[in-house]
Amino acid sequence: MMPIIGGVIGLVMGRKIGGEGSSRLNIRSMRWSVVMISMELYEVVINGVKKEVRMWEWMREGVERVECGVIEEREVVEMMWMVVVVGSIVEEYSRWYMKEEGERVRFMSIVSIFIGSMLILVGSENMLQMYIGWEGIGVCSYILISYWSSRSETSKAGMKAMVINRIGDMGIMLGIGKGYVSYGSVSYGVMKSVVIEEDRIMGIMIIMGVMTKSSQMGMQTWLSDAMEGPTPVSALIHAATLVTAGVYVVIRMEGIIGGKEIMIGIGGGSIVYIGMLGVYAQDIKKIIAYSTGSQLGYMVLSVGVESSNNSISHVINHGMVKGMLFMSAGGIIHSRKEEQDIRKMGGGVMRVSKMGVIIGSMGIMGIEYSSGYESKEEIIRESSMSRYGEISSELGVCITSYYSIRMIKRVIVSEGKKRREEEEEEGMKRSIMWMSIIGVIIGYMKREWEREEWEEEIGKKEKEMMMIGVVLGIYKEKIKGRRIGRWIGKKWYNEVWQNRWIGRRVEEMCREIVEGIDRKILEECGGKGSREMMEVMERVVRRRGNVSKYGIGMVIGIIMWGWSCG
Repeated sequence: MMPIIGGVIGLVMGRKIGGEGSSRLNIRSMRWSVVMISMELYEVVINGVKKEVRMWEWMREGVERVECGVIEEREVVEMMWMVVVVGSIVEEYSRWYMKEEGERVRFMSIVSIFIGSMLILVGSENMLQMYIGWEGIGVCSYILISYWSSRSETSKAGMKAMVINRIGDMGIMLGIGKGYVSYGSVSYGVMKSVVIEEDRIMGIMIIMGVMTKSSQMGMQTWLSDAMEGPTPVSALIHAATLVTAGVYVVIRMEGIIGGKEIMIGIGGGSIVYIGMLGVYAQDIKKIIAYSTGSQLGYMVLSVGVESSNNSISHVINHGMVKGMLFMSAGGIIHSRKEEQDIRKMGGGVMRVSKMGVIIGSMGIMGIEYSSGYESKEEIIRESSMSRYGEISSELGVCITSYYSIRMIKRVIVSEGKKRREEEEEEGMKRSIMWMSIIGVIIGYMKREWEREEWEEEIGKKEKEMMMIGVVLGIYKEKIKGRRIGRWIGKKWYNEVWQNRWIGRRVEEMCREIVEGIDRKILEECGGKGSREMMEVMERVVRRRGNVSKYGIGMVIGIIMWGWSCG
């Protein structure tokens, strides 16, 4: 609760303490969270202690009760540690990146509440408590993406993220209800203890939430549009909060929900399709964003082949790497006067930011000894259980290597135009360096803790696919087929799927609802209805001649007339 407490105090006391005071308050609350969760990490991971903290009884229905509490298992504590570490570094980075912006108090406080909501989701003992965190990160993401509200594109991006994610929210709500009907409880522990057969229908409902929150194939359009928000928000959304929430929930539900073949199909398709969007993108933030969708595909695929341990490892490694990439890209964009097109970059100094881009790209590619190597390699190996999963994961290695090398070549190796650059702020440099160091250390520690699981070397096929991508990235910057690129990037999804199928049908449905309310409810109960009602009452009174009913009729008539006019 420390981040939420810090965020709320920052909002309430904002006028007195100012932007800098609010920044310091929120950063300190995050640092305290890092210290406390690091102590729990030592207890749970090193000493092997499993804890259950029951805070209070939330509600009771017969013999069933819902308690508010925290389950401290290995994957839970590791995930919470990653969230607070990345969150604290991003907050420190934001302090310098956003120092010239207005409303810093609101920004820094909402970031803290955003992180706190994710911690509620991760540590929750049951699905109802998880849903509070789920809704919290959804609301905070909308506020942060729409931070520059004076820009129409930013407001549209925030609204788009909110609307698309409401589809997944509906799926999660239905899944919670189905879980209670099927298992008589919403507690993870109780459901796992009584499950006889995995619930496929509940699985489909939860997968709806995964597709929207984790921006999988078919629901990924909000992800690139969200890049309209400030770079620290992008780093937080992609590294530690919003997009990892869907994958994390489905990992927690392993053994309870069915639909594994659906996860394999969605994960494998996302690896290739969203990766191809990165191939044709020219905006540095959108390239990194599409790489997130592709890497999340690996995580969903891993859960589908019943390898959730590798999935959570990749979530943690990817969080460190992606935070580093976005902060490094932000440093370069900041120095280039907000230029984001990689074709206009290259040259300059920016040593720390460029080092971060290289290290982060190596982690995304899964180069040996990088922080993302072990978890990604294990997912690829486990995906061989499914022929479709094996092919898509190996194709993903080639695609990822291609757009990563192309980005490195354009942003770092290319000479670019001679221009005067601003150096990164010292605080931004420190944040990038800390993220780089911690990311490398975490990759090494995970390898040591789970050495038995990482015994085999990287497969021959993966090496070959990676080398193909690297060579293409160096020597073939443009892939032929502009029409194919346009079809992949825009036409197939935006025009056919989103606009023609979803957009038009939603528009027609909304029109029918509005017309129904207008004609059948307001018109019947409003002016027309009140007039007809008065005529009926007049006929009744004339026939019966009951004077006592005149007064009642007058009162009802006045009320109906006032309501229809008001």
